[in-house]
Amino acid sequence: MYRKVDDRIVSILEDITDGQVVRDEDLMEPYSHDECALSEIWRLPEVVVKP
Repeated sequence: MYRKVDDRIVSILEDITDGQVVRDEDLMEPYSHDECALSEIWRLPEVVVKP
C-alpha cells in the first residue's frame, strides 16, 4: 500500500544517506520526467534520494 513520504521518513532517509535528500521543487524538476515523456504527464516526486 502506498503512503505519502512524511517528515519522519525523510529524517530516516537523511540519516541513511548522510543528508543526500532533496525536497526543493526546483532541484527535483529534472527527476519529474524521463527524456521522452510528454510534459503533460510530468509529476514531481515527493523526495529525491541521491547516492
